Amino acid sequence: MAKNKSIPGPQWYNAMDKLYAKKYESVVRKELNENGNLIELLGPYRENFISWCALSRVHYQANIQTEVEEFLELPWMKRAFFKGWIELKKKIIKRDGKVCYYCNESALKIEIDHKLPISRGGTNDENNLVVSCQKCNRTKRNKTEEEFLKWKELDL
Repeated sequence: MAKNKSIPGPQWYNAMDKLYAKKYESVVRKELNENGNLIELLGPYRENFISWCALSRVHYQANIQTEVEEFLELPWMKRAFFKGWIELKKKIIKRDGKVCYYCNESALKIEIDHKLPISRGGTNDENNLVVSCQKCNRTKRNKTEEEFLKWKELDL
């Protein structure tokens, strides 16, 4: 059955959302300026918040306080605000070297991976963190260490 070309697909809707979001950015900036305490909470991630918030306002009713709270609860923001992340990362690299935990290859582009992902109940405890090459870390996604190693065996 042929696709009806007159019905827009998800890419079109995403593009339209981004276009409409631009209209909300100035409103979000104004509301943040009126709430100085929220600016302090966001720190260096103010611009990230403005983009994220404007995009969410395309579909949802605005409440700047709630939006800041939701933004700060995003998994990647929790890591960004985790005090000591840089020091912990250096400690893991010193412990593991620049060798990937999963493929035992020496890696130029290394990342720190959670053996048990944060999204699955993992923590930033150093026993849950390992050095990973970019390829393994991006392929692993939110699999546990065991799931990834098993999947990797099947993929070979």
